[in-house]
Amino acid sequence: MAAAYAELVAQPEVDPERTVILGHSEGALFALRAHEVLDAEPALVLAAPPGTRMLDLIDRQLSEQVRTAEAQGGVGEVTAATMLSDLRAGRAAVRSGSELPETDSTGLFDANGADYLAWIDSFDPVELAEELPGDTPVLVLWGDRDAQVNEEEIDRLMTGMDGAERVDLPGADHILREYDDSPGAAALDADRAFSPDVTPALERFLGGLR
Repeated sequence: MAAAYAELVAQPEVDPERTVILGHSEGALFALRAHEVLDAEPALVLAAPPGTRMLDLIDRQLSEQVRTAEAQGGVGEVTAATMLSDLRAGRAAVRSGSELPETDSTGLFDANGADYLAWIDSFDPVELAEELPGDTPVLVLWGDRDAQVNEEEIDRLMTGMDGAERVDLPGADHILREYDDSPGAAALDADRAFSPDVTPALERFLGGLR
């Protein structure tokens, strides 16, 4: 991020005093840390940002998926219980820095990814938000059909940013596109339009920056 930002502000048409960093989903954690790693305090746009530590978010997401699959007959009771048990054991091992369990039915925890999971999980989005410079302009965009980040998590994140602007996008999913699960509706991301509320929200936010 630091190298990309340095390249951006080196362009003659860019005013280094009026820059914005946009972070989507997990990328919002990097955006929230921009003032730590850059010699700058850019404005931030956080799109579908996580509001809890990463392993807690993954726990909630996978638990919902497993329970839904169990209710629909896609997995049995024993398989569901095993997956959730493995999920909690893997989370505990990553956070404690101990050896990963030998078996993992979730496929989430292995030696190759454990260090990254531990690192990204170490950041609490609310704590990062509380550490922002007090005058940092922040826009939070969240679609109310987001299946990955829920409203409770966005509410939690907002507790760390008193002056942030939040725009909820009706009918938009995690990538801020219009969501329609009716028969025959477009399924591919490229075939679905972005929420019509995204552009006006960005224009208002950017227009208000000094």
